[in-house]
Amino acid sequence: MIRILKTGISNNKQRATSNEQRVKTHRSSLIAHLGIIAGFTLLEVMIALAITAGVVITALTSLNYHLTLIEDNKNIIIASILGMEKMEEFGLYKGAEKLVPAGSKQGMEGDFGKGFPQFSYLINIEDTEFKELKQISLKVSWGKDREVSYVTYKLER
Repeated sequence: MIRILKTGISNNKQRATSNEQRVKTHRSSLIAHLGIIAGFTLLEVMIALAITAGVVITALTSLNYHLTLIEDNKNIIIASILGMEKMEEFGLYKGAEKLVPAGSKQGMEGDFGKGFPQFSYLINIEDTEFKELKQISLKVSWGKDREVSYVTYKLER
């Protein structure tokens, strides 16, 4: 009985090995007959490269756009803080109309010193319909055509 089992196992192994050899032989003869070579064709590689290049270009464009937005937002925040500080300084100054004559079109110009050399400001004081009420406007600008504006009113007594 043990002999029969061993013989049966060895017969199964021989059959499996001969089946694998037949498949390999059939496959190699089919490849040789049809001229099929395993691997990627040049066309497949070029399509994969084109898709990869498209994805990389899209990602870099998006990254550049968002970095520009971040830089612009940073400058807006800095200009807003500088403008608020300047308006507070200006609003607390009792003789503000003496610095810039009311109704003057030029106003007072300046920059924010060594810390923020790319930012400049322009302050105008204008009369309103009411004699005791003055309009104080401030523009903080930087770069090309970028600015933040503030307008407030001051009651002179």
